[in-house]
Amino acid sequence: MSAAPEEQERNALNELVDRCLKASQCLDASDQPQTKRTMDAMLCFKRLPLTGLPPKVERRLTATLSKINHILEPYNLKSWDQFPNVAPADLSKIEALIRTIIRP
Repeated sequence: MSAAPEEQERNALNELVDRCLKASQCLDASDQPQTKRTMDAMLCFKRLPLTGLPPKVERRLTATLSKINHILEPYNLKSWDQFPNVAPADLSKIEALIRTIIRP
């Protein structure tokens, strides 16, 4: 038996909030280099299920993640090992976008 829509939405939002809190901790880890902070924050959203999120939240999240992908596109990254090649200015842009997810 599947969860009621309200429960599914609540669970999806709770999952998003948990991941946002983890991403915030990653970005605030001043003892880590910018590359690691940004990469760790991005990994917090890896395989985030969008099912159950309210449509407005899903659209905003998808749009933000698309903007991050657009920034990374020129780097043609094949693995996370190549992430240190991302320019500091682009890392800053990605961090700012992640913060819009964290603090809507």
